[in-house]
Amino acid sequence: MADYDNSRYTYEQVLSGTGYYMQDDLLRYSAGVKTMQEKLNTAGYSCGTPDGKFGSGTDTAVRNFQSAKGLTVDGKAGKGTLTALEGGAVDEGYDNSRYTYAQVLAGTGYYMQDSKLRYSEGVKTMQSKLNSAGYNCGTPDGKFGAGTTTAVRNFQSAKGLTVDGKAGKGTLTALDVASGSGTGGGNSYTSFKQKHGATIKSYANTHGIDENVLGGFILVESSGSGFSNGKVTIRLENHHFLKGTAAQYKGIYFDYGSPTYTGHVYRKNESDDWMKCHQNQTQENDAFSFAISLNSTKAYEAISMGLAQIMGFNYGRCGYKSAKEMYDDFATGEEAQLEGFIKFIVSDSNLLKACQDKDYRTMASLYNGSGNVDVYAPKIEAAYTTYKNA
Repeated sequence: MADYDNSRYTYEQVLSGTGYYMQDDLLRYSAGVKTMQEKLNTAGYSCGTPDGKFGSGTDTAVRNFQSAKGLTVDGKAGKGTLTALEGGAVDEGYDNSRYTYAQVLAGTGYYMQDSKLRYSEGVKTMQSKLNSAGYNCGTPDGKFGAGTTTAVRNFQSAKGLTVDGKAGKGTLTALDVASGSGTGGGNSYTSFKQKHGATIKSYANTHGIDENVLGGFILVESSGSGFSNGKVTIRLENHHFLKGTAAQYKGIYFDYGSPTYTGHVYRKNESDDWMKCHQNQTQENDAFSFAISLNSTKAYEAISMGLAQIMGFNYGRCGYKSAKEMYDDFATGEEAQLEGFIKFIVSDSNLLKACQDKDYRTMASLYNGSGNVDVYAPKIEAAYTTYKNA
């Protein structure tokens, strides 16, 4: 027997989210239930003469109404049911866990933003592939929120798909190719060229550069990926950070050796042992976050970032007002990183000419520094062939 006293809550209380109404076999009177019955009758879901008693007839009417409105059909009239009864929109979200990645890829269902942020293994797989394809949605967590929607829309726009934020068969099929995990994917270089080849070729044609020079140039700097674990690929250069207003932290929290680009170490407390920098991206971001806490402006200016690993202090050459603005834009996707790279090259007529002439030594000198020519020039030349054959 269902023993539930509906009289404990007014209609306004339930509508605002306090309690609910349900069948009461004792048929106790509730003014709120009577109001609900009147509204159900008006909406076309007959429960007989409104008498304020929640019996089997009212239960059937509530369930029919819930079913018609796409609500959970449980016979309990809570905030969601009464809101819908009032003619308002009910946000039930979209449960992405109902479909596996393989099902959506095969054409059953789709993924879209879920206001309740429920976990979906398929969404997590999609997020990983979006990151690999250069469309950053943060650390894959299986929850389709606003960041994932933005990444999906950016991907759809770049691939000429319908931009609706819904990831169905067409979007996932294109994503498998772009991330290098589908039938079109080979090694990372092939995947990179599949993702960005058309864009690179367009930039190259505009500026009179061999597309393989641009592609190879980027491969040398980042191995074809502008993100790691959902974050922009970076490298914090201690010798650049410890200048000007941040020089006071040298030997206390950060340090470097001789030459200055070697022997990079950091620690968060003066009593801690020194830790070697540049071990992996997790540690790189840890050091970067700590540097930000000490001097945000210098920290952003002291990192190389994205596909082409451009130093933050070059933000002006890439068309930004600050290094942080550059980082934030690069975080939106690899397309922004590519555009920044092209602007950087074009801003220096000597570097642009070196690219046009395939003068690898000058390219290395102007981009990597005069002391690194013998190291980087052969790499850039070799990468030209690697990209060309990818």
